Amino acid sequence: MKVILKEDIKGVGKKGEIINVKEGYANNFLFKNNLAVEATDAEIEKMKKSDAREKKKEEKKIEEANKTVKILESKEIITTVKVGKNGKIFGSVTSREIADIISKEHNIDIDRKKIVLPEDNIKSLGEYKVIVKIYAEVRAEVKIKIVSD
Repeated sequence: MKVILKEDIKGVGKKGEIINVKEGYANNFLFKNNLAVEATDAEIEKMKKSDAREKKKEEKKIEEANKTVKILESKEIITTVKVGKNGKIFGSVTSREIADIISKEHNIDIDRKKIVLPEDNIKSLGEYKVIVKIYAEVRAEVKIKIVSD
């Protein structure tokens, strides 16, 4: 029996795939748990339309992410910190602080976990390049300048 999977099922298939399964497995497990539907012509057509809508949504999200990349890469983020006698900063500049600065200066909300620092945290003055994961495989390389106050 051919079915269309509604969700990813480990060892069986991924969401949207049309697979052949035994009728008992389809009726007693897949249909009962709302994990699949029978692959009729109407359901296949419905799936194709749904895939087209999802693809458009995905393209729109990638387009928005690319706009965000252009904004972030065109600007240099400058942050001031307190510095000791030897030029070392007190504490460190963390991904959370960078996310807050981006939010305040550019009005772009970014999860701190999506910011990849060159080290664990930035602990000295200078210029750094930080990778910001915007969406899926879309990334921005942001210039950060750490200066003393």
